[in-house]
Amino acid sequence: IDGLTLRDLETLKRDRPRESVDPIEYLLIHAGFRCLLCPLEDPFYIIRLPRIRDYILSHDGRSAREYKLTPLWESCRLQTYFANNALVTYFVV
Repeated sequence: IDGLTLRDLETLKRDRPRESVDPIEYLLIHAGFRCLLCPLEDPFYIIRLPRIRDYILSHDGRSAREYKLTPLWESCRLQTYFANNALVTYFVV
């Protein structure tokens, strides 16, 4: 861990991986979800199922119940650089 380079908050958020990457050693891997309604350039990831259901409403009032007809989110494995919930920014591994 001593060989890792520290980066500032804005750099980490701006440069977070947009596509799946190999897991980063020492960081926890979380089971999570990706919103399929968001563009890949600006993805939304979360680890709590109730939160993704609530988030779907932000897309023109879409209902999470539509999930039975067409997928609105998918399961994925996530990591984050942050432990503080206010700073969490996930990326897919």
